Amino acid sequence: MGNRIEVEEKYFIKNIEKLNKIIDSEGFRLVNSYKEIDEYFTDIDSRYIKNRTCLRLRNTNDKELELTFKGKSNEFLNSYAKVEKNIELKIDQYIDIEDMLKKLGYYSYVIVNKTRRTYTKNIEKLTYNIMIDNIEDIGSFVEFEILSEDLNYPLKEIKKKLEAFIFLFEDLNLEVASLPYRDFVAEHIFSKIKPKNKLSTILCDLDGTLINSENIFFESFKEILREKFGICITFSEYEENELIKNSNLINKLKLENKIPDNVLNNDIMHDVYNKYLDKFKELIKDDDVYLNFELLKKIKRKNIKIGLISTSKKEFINLILKDLQLNNLFDIIIAREDVLNLKPNPEAYSKAINTLKINTDECIAIEDSYRGIESSTKANVKTIKINEYSNQNESKENIISIDKISRLLLILINNVEEEINN
Repeated sequence: MGNRIEVEEKYFIKNIEKLNKIIDSEGFRLVNSYKEIDEYFTDIDSRYIKNRTCLRLRNTNDKELELTFKGKSNEFLNSYAKVEKNIELKIDQYIDIEDMLKKLGYYSYVIVNKTRRTYTKNIEKLTYNIMIDNIEDIGSFVEFEILSEDLNYPLKEIKKKLEAFIFLFEDLNLEVASLPYRDFVAEHIFSKIKPKNKLSTILCDLDGTLINSENIFFESFKEILREKFGICITFSEYEENELIKNSNLINKLKLENKIPDNVLNNDIMHDVYNKYLDKFKELIKDDDVYLNFELLKKIKRKNIKIGLISTSKKEFINLILKDLQLNNLFDIIIAREDVLNLKPNPEAYSKAINTLKINTDECIAIEDSYRGIESSTKANVKTIKINEYSNQNESKENIISIDKISRLLLILINNVEEEINN
C-alpha cells in the first residue's frame, strides 16, 4: 500500500493548444498517456460521496488495477488536500474486488471514462503534475497537483507552492471545476433522467427491476413443462410468448400438439406459481433486494412519492411487503389484479397517475422490459430502463439505460433537491 499527501486544483480547459505550449516552456515532460475507467463506490448512507471522500477502482488501459481510498479533504479556497492510499492489484481481480466491496457495504455509484495525459516535474522532493483529462460526455479538464511522499510535510507550504504553480498558467483564464469527476458525471446522468419539472414521484416496476424474479419465473415455467409434459422450452420462446405477448406460451404449445387440449391452462399455471413461490421466498432474502428497497426508503424521506406498478400478483407483492417491512413505503401499488389490461397497455400507469393526482412532467418510471417501457411511455411518463436483470439489453431510441438499479437510486438520492420531512 502506498500513502502520500496530495494537494490538487482542477479547472475546465478550452484552449488545450495554449496549455501545451506553457507546459513545454516550463520543462514538464510527458510521462503517461492512457485510458482510465474509474468506478466510484459509496456506502448506503453516501458518506463516501460527502466531503470529497473517495473509494475508487481504477482500470488503466485494461492492464493495471488500483484500489484508492481518500479520506475527508482539507479545503484551501479552491484546492483540496488529502492523504491518498493506494493498493495495486491485478486486472483479473476486478470482479473479486467489486464483490468484496459489496460484501463490506460499498456499492457502485458512477463510472468515469476518461483519457488522460500526465506531465511531471520534480522540484525539491515534491512531484508537480499536470493532468489533461477528457471525460466522456462531460468535457476537458486540467488538474494541477503536488504530491509529497513525506506525510509530515506542512500542508500550508504545499498549498503556497501550488498557488505559485498555477499562477504560471494565468493567461489561460481558467474556470475552477469545483466538483470531483464522479460528481460531474452523476450530475450529468441526473440531468438526463430527471423529468421536465421538479421530481415528485417515482413509479417503479418490480419483476426484473427491483428484484431478479423474471429469470426464476422462467425457470419455474421451464421445470413444470419438463416435469409434466417432457417439453424443454428456450428463453427465446418464453420471451416471445410471455414477456412480449401476455400468457401465450401454453396456447402456442397446444397448437404444436405438445400439450393436450384437455389440460386446463389454469392448472398448469397453478403448478408454475407454486414452484415460483418457493424460489421467490428465497430470492427476497438476497442482499441486493434489501439494498434496493432501503435506497427507495431514503428517496421517500426526500418527500418523493413512490409507486409500485407491477404485473406481479398481489400474493407475491404482499410477501415482499411483509418480509421486508415495507408497508409504509409505497404511496400506491398497482398489481396484476388491479387492471383489466396488463402492460404494454398503459392502464396501470394511468391509474396510478390519476389516483396520486400528479402531473406526468414531474414523475419518472423505472422499468426493465420493453413491454413495461411501452406501457409507461404511452402514459407520457419519462422512463429509465434498468439492464441489471434484464434479458432485453439492445438500445432503444430516446430510452435512457442504466446498468444497475442501485446506481440509479444512489444518483437520485445525492442529486435530488433536499426536501426531507422532519
